[in-house]
Amino acid sequence: MSTPLDYESSNFLLKNSDLIKIASSDNNFFPMIQNIIMKNKPLIISTGMLNFGEISYLIKKIANKIGKKKVKEKIALLHCVTSYPVDNENANLNSINFLKKKFDLCIGYSDHTLGNEACLYAVSNGAKIIEKHFTIDKRFSKFRDHAMSANFEELREIVKSIRIIEKMKGSYQKEIGKCEVPFLKATRRMPYAKKDIKKGDRISFSNIRFLRSTKSKSFLDLENIIGKKIKNDVKKNQIIQNRNLK
Repeated sequence: MSTPLDYESSNFLLKNSDLIKIASSDNNFFPMIQNIIMKNKPLIISTGMLNFGEISYLIKKIANKIGKKKVKEKIALLHCVTSYPVDNENANLNSINFLKKKFDLCIGYSDHTLGNEACLYAVSNGAKIIEKHFTIDKRFSKFRDHAMSANFEELREIVKSIRIIEKMKGSYQKEIGKCEVPFLKATRRMPYAKKDIKKGDRISFSNIRFLRSTKSKSFLDLENIIGKKIKNDVKKNQIIQNRNLK
């Protein structure tokens, strides 16, 4: 993949790359964008210096040329702030979630901040693509990009941390994890008789206490047992279960 910075270069890349990226400086240069999309190439577009209305307008123009289905298949958007470097207070990383919500597309992040934190935050919030400037030496020249770029060690750490975050993100659903199951018995509280309770007595905080138990993993509605009658005599320190209640 590569980024053309003029119309002629886009023709060269159409022949020699699998995927093309549009820099923020050219995300309003529709003649070049059209030249690329009409050749059926996947396209990543940085959205620096565009607001929501302008991004929507661009996506509609692309959809008018290749259809909505192909837009979803071929186009990805990167949240980007065009500044070198971007101060932390200007990174506006919540825009990643905004773009995910507004556009049914692959969303990523093009980072111009110093350090790795912004990239990791972006991945934890669903960014599928990370673009980070890279240099072999931050002091290679006085050009602004080198000081804000990642070197070998930093890029290695970014990739390593992203792989960990991908594992940690897990499932979208909220379910009991397999690793939690052994703790259901060990940590769930059950009502125990604080003293002998006679048949017909009502449950109250004076005659029961809630203790962790290894005897049951039932999810009783502990609050709602207060005030209920006991169906049979219960001895001190005995667990009170549903079958004991009227």
